[in-house]
Amino acid sequence: ILGVCNTGEGKEYHPEKATAVSGGMQRCQCVVIAGVSSATLLDGAFWYLVFRPLANKSEDNGPAYLYEQVLPMLNGKPFAANVTQSSDFWGLDPLHGDATHAGMVFGPAVRCALLFAGLSYARARFVELRVRCRLAKEAQNRLAAHASAAPNPADCLLPADEVLLRLVAKRLAAEGALVAEECAANQDAPDATAEELMQVLEDSKALSKEVESASQDNPPALLDLPNPAVLPAADAAEAVQPPLFGHLRVDGLDLETLAGNAGEARILRPAELSGVGVAEGIKEHEDALRAMRQCVHSCVLLANQADQVKNSYSLRASLISNLLTQVLPLPLAVDSAEFNAGRCFWRGSAPMHYSTQSAVLHALSMLSRHLAAATLSLRASRTLDASRCISFAAIAAIADAVLRVKAMDFPSELSLHYSGQAAANSSAPGMLLPFCFDIGDFALETHSMLFVDPYLSTARTQVLDYFVSVKESIVSGIADADARLKTLESHTLFDFDSEDGVGEAEALLLDQLCIQLGFSRDRPRKVQAALYITGEEPELIDNFPELAVFRDIVFYLRLMVSPDLDNLPQLARWSAKDAALKWTSKLTGGGGGGLFGKKEEPTAALWIVQGFRGMELKAVKPVRSFQKKQGGGFFGLFKSEGPKPRAPPSGADPSSLVGEVIKSEDDVLHIQNLPDFNGRVSPSQAELLIQYLTVPYLRIPLVLQFFSDQARLHLLDSEDLQNVLDSCLFEPGLWQHTKTKPDIEVIPPPGRDHAATPCGLLANELVYSPGPLLSSLDGMLTRALDLDTGAYGTPATHVILYMVRLVSRVAEYAAFVVQNSRWREKMAGSEEVA
Repeated sequence: ILGVCNTGEGKEYHPEKATAVSGGMQRCQCVVIAGVSSATLLDGAFWYLVFRPLANKSEDNGPAYLYEQVLPMLNGKPFAANVTQSSDFWGLDPLHGDATHAGMVFGPAVRCALLFAGLSYARARFVELRVRCRLAKEAQNRLAAHASAAPNPADCLLPADEVLLRLVAKRLAAEGALVAEECAANQDAPDATAEELMQVLEDSKALSKEVESASQDNPPALLDLPNPAVLPAADAAEAVQPPLFGHLRVDGLDLETLAGNAGEARILRPAELSGVGVAEGIKEHEDALRAMRQCVHSCVLLANQADQVKNSYSLRASLISNLLTQVLPLPLAVDSAEFNAGRCFWRGSAPMHYSTQSAVLHALSMLSRHLAAATLSLRASRTLDASRCISFAAIAAIADAVLRVKAMDFPSELSLHYSGQAAANSSAPGMLLPFCFDIGDFALETHSMLFVDPYLSTARTQVLDYFVSVKESIVSGIADADARLKTLESHTLFDFDSEDGVGEAEALLLDQLCIQLGFSRDRPRKVQAALYITGEEPELIDNFPELAVFRDIVFYLRLMVSPDLDNLPQLARWSAKDAALKWTSKLTGGGGGGLFGKKEEPTAALWIVQGFRGMELKAVKPVRSFQKKQGGGFFGLFKSEGPKPRAPPSGADPSSLVGEVIKSEDDVLHIQNLPDFNGRVSPSQAELLIQYLTVPYLRIPLVLQFFSDQARLHLLDSEDLQNVLDSCLFEPGLWQHTKTKPDIEVIPPPGRDHAATPCGLLANELVYSPGPLLSSLDGMLTRALDLDTGAYGTPATHVILYMVRLVSRVAEYAAFVVQNSRWREKMAGSEEVA
């Protein structure tokens, strides 16, 4: 058998009961576990498990671990099943004790051991009493020895110690009286003799007498102990070495001096969020610059007070996203009528000074660093991922447009060459071709993101329109297809997907600058370009700091849309300082096979970018391939040897739901195991739902019709099915980059370009077919409210709250479409008047 005694942490596993006489609560202080093999008790592994919570304290090693896992293992029973109703093991909880609870558990443990040895309960209590008497006798002897050695009796006993020893003497006498009563009730076989009981009484009297002789009315003299506050560090540590010894000192030591000087009170500095700017207030370049600087200032305050301001990272991410998508105007496509009419805020509305141009680029750089630090410090969700990618794309678009501006006072040579406004040479005054940078598969990466905010969806369209139009403008005058492709490749900067590193475009741009300004061109073109762009040779960046700013902004955009989670820094509390990028280059292409064994000079270079405390960052586009799902819930990632995705997969992708490649509704018929969403959906319903998802252009009315059925509305209490419906509504789908769609000549069509939309599927539905969409949502909301029982916590609660959120988001989209339609009517009317 094994007895478990506990009066401290975990005593709640020992049951309580009310006494019949006084009504007080008694606890089973010792629980006896019977049927335990001796081999188990002698096994060191068992005792390791028992004492592990003392060696490694954590939530996993708490009382639950001992009482719910280790102890039930001994006899195969729950711990509570071993509780006995025998009064021998029940008693009142101690009122107080030391921090280790050792004194409180001493009595029950001794009594339990004596009962296991075969003693009666009364005899066990008497033996426990004798042990206490022996401890009291030891205290009496030490007190007498101290009193005889001290010149003044007042030196040997403090008032607190006097009270404690008096209570000990009274307790011994009371315990002795109880044992005497039990012996008197059992005359035939007493558990203690009269002589033994008298000895207990004598011990208590002797202790009381010794305390009486040692106690005095005068205050005790101070102990002659060294004061650590005035000793050297080594001597002070040795003087107070015994643990808890400082609590016994009465020599006037001020323990507050050991704590050191108090820190300065923290000042909470308010960060203005609502005053960053509004779209109506941005009329000039200086207004936009003022809004960006105010946003950076607020982000600095929030970052420096992250331990005082709650949700500091979320506030910074939301603030920057709101500034970029709702306050600052994005650049217009260069082939649009509005751009040609001079309505582009950045490139056509008003001239710009070089100082303003540099300040705007610097502010965009600071915004990108704060945005990276804030969003990478938050756990990624689909909505956060969408906001982050669009915000970085907006920063890149504005930076590209601003860099192309020819300053009115002193144009930057970098801007002139990048925008194609620099003359080739004095004898041939023709203009050089402009440059652009590669945004990768931005349209493909964002087509399945969750845009619950219409401003984000619209910003995606504006950014894609701008970058595509810039690329088209570079080769607009070239008719031959091969020449167009070759020219575009030689004028597209920062292709981080290329394994060759520094490309021909970087070499060409830097070569043009070096020719105009006379910088060194002694090395191979790509090597020289790499050294100038990374700043390893700082002459160019010292003269054109906007080059380093633009380089970092483009890299951040490519990094944030990289599908691999491993390419991003791990989740941590990052700061804007951590987000600063450090660029170096690795020269390649050289060797030792030259003439006469002379080592050849490197001819190429690779980018090496570090940030976030030394992590090497890579914005390389991986080869994307479908991996069959190996298990887990809907939100689980694909368990494969491939890279982990940056964000959870799309909820409207039938292949992700099923775990098999599905291209058409015919493929659904061959799926053997359809998802049941934790038993909520029958196989026939799952088959119907997945078939609806195979037609993205029609999925919104079909899926809404599926869930609007009264018999299926309750399914929306599942987060997985909520995500399916959200994905169908708020994922934009394929982007339409042309004003007109190609005609469908073959059924089925070879591609899905005919199903693309310019601003997303939901906006397209609200413009061309709002009636069925809004009527379905209205009916779903009405039926959801009918499920209200007046009590929170029912399954209907999740359905009602979700429907309110869903309808609110769609209503925001509808209001945005109406506002845009009124603005277009107003602009059309003003043009007619003009």
